[in-house]
Amino acid sequence: MDELWASCRAENAKVAFGEAVAAYRSGAYRACIVSTWTAVVFDYLGKLRELELSGNGEARRILESFENARRSHNVGDALKLEAQVLDDATARFELLSPIEKEDLVRLREDRHRCAHPSLLTLDEPYQPTAELARCHMRSAASHLLSRPPLQGREAWTRLWADISSDYFPEDSGAATERIQVRLSRARPTLVRQLAVELTQRLFDPASAALHGRCRAALLATTKLYHSDVERLLADKLAALAADVPDPQLGLVLSYCSSVGPSWSCLGSATQGRLTTFVERTEDGSALADALEVNALRHLALSRVGGLDDDGLATFAGRSRRVDVLDELVGRFADSKSFSTFRDLRSALRNEGILQLWTATHRQRLTAALAQNPELRRYGGYPGAIREVLRLFKGIPEAEAEWRSVHAIAAAHSWSKLRCCANEVRVLFPSLPEVDEDSTGDAAADVEREDE
Repeated sequence: MDELWASCRAENAKVAFGEAVAAYRSGAYRACIVSTWTAVVFDYLGKLRELELSGNGEARRILESFENARRSHNVGDALKLEAQVLDDATARFELLSPIEKEDLVRLREDRHRCAHPSLLTLDEPYQPTAELARCHMRSAASHLLSRPPLQGREAWTRLWADISSDYFPEDSGAATERIQVRLSRARPTLVRQLAVELTQRLFDPASAALHGRCRAALLATTKLYHSDVERLLADKLAALAADVPDPQLGLVLSYCSSVGPSWSCLGSATQGRLTTFVERTEDGSALADALEVNALRHLALSRVGGLDDDGLATFAGRSRRVDVLDELVGRFADSKSFSTFRDLRSALRNEGILQLWTATHRQRLTAALAQNPELRRYGGYPGAIREVLRLFKGIPEAEAEWRSVHAIAAAHSWSKLRCCANEVRVLFPSLPEVDEDSTGDAAADVEREDE
C-alpha cells in the first residue's frame, strides 16, 4: 500500500489515494473505493494541466469546461464531465489502453455502488470485499496515477521533437538520461514505433545529419527496453534492411556495429550482401564498423593491406588496433610518394590511438624522418616531425633516436624546419639550441607547406 501511494505523481491524487489507504486499513472498504476513484479524477485533471502547459489546446478546453462547471455550481455539467474522464483519457490523450480503461470502468461502477445506498436485497446492503478494494487500488495506481501524461500521440510528438533537436546528445549515456524521462512507463507500442523510426532514419542517407543523435537514442532505448527492442528487431529488421540499396549498405553495417543483436536478425540474404560488401569496399570507416561484428571481423582485418592510404588512416583511427598501426607505420617508413605521407598524417594526430603506439612504432617513425629522402622532400615534413614528436612526450630516454632528426632540421635553411629543431630540443634539452633565423626565401616557405 505504501509503495502504491508513493508512486502517485499528482499531489491532489496522492492525498486522495492516501485517504483510500487509510480507509482500507481501517476496514472501510466502501470509503476506500470512493477515495480511489476520486484520486483517479484528480490525477486526470493534473495530467491535463501538464499537457496544457506544453501547449495542448484540447487539454485546455476540457480544463475550462471543468472550471466553468465549478464556478457556476452546475452539478449536472460536472457529473457529465466526470462521466467522460475515462473515454477522453483513452481516445483523446491515449493515457489508457482499452483494457486499462475497462479496469477503471469497473472501479467507477463500484464507486457508484459504494457512494449510494445500494442493496443486494431489502435487508442486505452492498458491501465490497477487501480483495475488491485492493484490486481497484492496484489498477488505479499502475494504470494512471503513477504515469506521466505523455504516453500516446503526445508522447511521440514530444519525444521525436527532442531527438530531432540540435541539442540532443550523441553520447548514448547522456541520451539515456534525456530519453528516460520521455519513455517513463512507456507502452510497448511507443517503444516499437520509436525503434522503427530510428532504424529507418539510420538506413536513410538523406538523414545523415541526424544519424549521431538517432544512434544514441536507439542505444538508449535498447538499454531501457532491451526485450521490446530485441523482439522488434527479430520481427522487422530483416525486411527494413532488405530494402536498403547496395550503395547504402555501409549504413546497415554501421547499424550492426552499434546495435548488438542486429546481425543475427538480418536474415541470410542481407548477411550475404554485407559479407560481399566487406570483401570489396575501400571505405576504411566501413571496415572499422565490420570489426565490431563478430562474423565479419576476420574478413575486415584481411582487407587492411589492400586499403588505400586515406582509407588505412581512417581504419586505424576507428579500429584502434595495434596490428593495423603496424601496416600504417610500414607504409609511412617505406613510401616513395608524398601523397602517402599526407594521407597517413591524420592517424599520427589522432587522439583516440595516442596510447596505442608502441616503442617499435615510434622508433620506425623516427628512423623514417631521418632516413627516408622522399619524406625529407615532402612539403609537410615539419608537420610530420611535430606529429611524431607528440608520440614521445613523457619518454625522455628516446633522445638518441632524435639526434639525427634534430641535426637535419638544424642544418636546413628552411625556417620552419629550424623551428622544429628547437621543438625537438624542448623535449630533449641536452640537444644543442638552433638559431631560427632563416637565410631562405619566406615565399618559398609558404609554397612548400602542405595544405
